[in-house]
Amino acid sequence: MTTPELALAPLSLYRPAGVDLIRAAAEAGYERVGLRLCLPGPEVAVECADPAARRALKEALEQEGVGVFEVSNVELVPDFDVDPVRVVAEAAAELGARYLQVVSWDPDRSRAADHLGVVGGIAADNGLAVGFEFMSYSAAQSFSDARWMLASAGPLRGGIILDTLHLARSGGDPDQLPLEGDWLAFLQLCDAGAPPAPEQRRPEALTDRLSPGQGTLPLRRLLARLDPGPVVSVEAPCASLRGRPLAEQAAVLRQATIELLEGGV
Repeated sequence: MTTPELALAPLSLYRPAGVDLIRAAAEAGYERVGLRLCLPGPEVAVECADPAARRALKEALEQEGVGVFEVSNVELVPDFDVDPVRVVAEAAAELGARYLQVVSWDPDRSRAADHLGVVGGIAADNGLAVGFEFMSYSAAQSFSDARWMLASAGPLRGGIILDTLHLARSGGDPDQLPLEGDWLAFLQLCDAGAPPAPEQRRPEALTDRLSPGQGTLPLRRLLARLDPGPVVSVEAPCASLRGRPLAEQAAVLRQATIELLEGGV
């Protein structure tokens, strides 16, 4: 397998400020980063509304030689507001992002799919693709839920974000994944130990994963089944690393990921 470029997801370092994330990623040797420009609810990050803050991000990206891979997280909710999505998409495009990441908290699947189609149109207008993520504790809980959402949203550029933790915690298995079709947006890589109680799945995902190759998830079997594409996003917030310098945390995750990807399947 050709080793892909690596992107550092902001959650891996517990969502630091964008400039700090960029500098840590560059020091650790990542080619790309993810940026969190959507905040819970209708709020957007300061870099979307403040031209000076956005310039600081762009200058850091240029100085460090790091590109933006994905921007997170557009939330599909019952009272979905499209205006912040337009603001975020425009900022993401200006920063050179490839993907707009989307999750659903709306229990009405048909309404959520309609809104996903709207997001897809806004993304396309700004030269972006959509990555839709399922999570066992969200409204789209499984791989099959995500496929239904994308099929029901109508034609859009993008696919499913396959997070290795969410695949496992939703009861999914690598052998169940399709071998054909353009369904994969990108792979989010991490590892984990024994499954927690259902009510602990979200805290685990946000704060207590393991470095790739350091747990019990069937990562080698997954990599043997699919081509992860040119970029893999590392999303592995590790409680054991928290508190160490950001670049040091990022470097530990990068080294573990490279060892996994280059170690064969």
